Amino acid sequence: MSEQMTSLESPPPPASVVVDELSSSLLHAARPRPRTATAAMAVIRSALLDIVFVTSCGFEFGSRSVVPAWHPHRHRRARSLPFGSSGPRVDRWEGMHDHHGPVLRRVEIDADRIDPVWNPAAAEFVAAANAVSLLMPAVEPYFAGSIRRALPDLEPTLAGIARTFVRQELEHQRQHRRFNGRLIERFPALARPEARSRRIYGWLSRTRSLRFSLAFAAASETIAYSLARWTSDHLAEFLRGADPAATDLFVWHLAEEVEHKSVAFDVWAAVDGSRWRYARAGVLSIAVLAWLVLWSIALQMHSEHRLRSPATWWRTCRLLVSFAFEVVPNLLVSAMPGHHPDQFCDPDWYRHWLV
Repeated sequence: MSEQMTSLESPPPPASVVVDELSSSLLHAARPRPRTATAAMAVIRSALLDIVFVTSCGFEFGSRSVVPAWHPHRHRRARSLPFGSSGPRVDRWEGMHDHHGPVLRRVEIDADRIDPVWNPAAAEFVAAANAVSLLMPAVEPYFAGSIRRALPDLEPTLAGIARTFVRQELEHQRQHRRFNGRLIERFPALARPEARSRRIYGWLSRTRSLRFSLAFAAASETIAYSLARWTSDHLAEFLRGADPAATDLFVWHLAEEVEHKSVAFDVWAAVDGSRWRYARAGVLSIAVLAWLVLWSIALQMHSEHRLRSPATWWRTCRLLVSFAFEVVPNLLVSAMPGHHPDQFCDPDWYRHWLV
């Protein structure tokens, strides 16, 4: 693997300029053929896939638009380390498997200088994103450690991809840790959920088996992928008027979640593959995530004196319910026998940010 990073001659504009340049498009992704053991399971899985594909690909969403090829933002502001084979790329955004592994990127983001209220026009959205960021220094090392423990059991190609996945995850937590320092400086009460998240995921790392930890990581990556897909439906709310450094931090992270959506799943399948264990781990993951995120949102809203506002409650509930309609079908489908994450229909513009 080459250690020389490629650099761009001229940096692209911040991510916020993408919104006004997005053109409406319709994703055409074929529904994957059910491959379950019984006809009944095939019918159930097919119905769930209909839900997932209709909600993500079946209608024309302006916020799911493709960034034009000529747009300057299609060139990433990161420095990249190439990884994987040199064969022809198969476009995952057409519902097919990408034979390349993830790519390690060294991003340059002033994360420790971002205003914690980085988009005042979307305070509830910002609070939710901040709450997720607060968990990253505890969550990502747990996933990375679990994948590392499994490396000796993997065939060489998958092991190499998994190593790059681990490095991506650790780079994510490094950037979020810098931003979280600003968060706690602005909202001191957030130190409590942050400390609780470290204890919870540290306990899981110490006490759970490798097989359970891999299932937990795989299910959690499905949740993270769902968050990326859900965010693509809220791009205008997410980007317009926001601090460019904040949008770069979150868009970069979400884009890489889409890029490596199947790595943790493949490692879990190679070592264990128990769908029942995966389902149990997924329920636990979403429960812990919901509890810690809701707690952090409430603390931020209380600090901003917004908890008594009916509009705050309405907007927060709308965001959370819409996310539930994204993540629950995805988790159900991903637990079905024969399903693989590459069968999901991806958001179509994240790839342009990474190109």
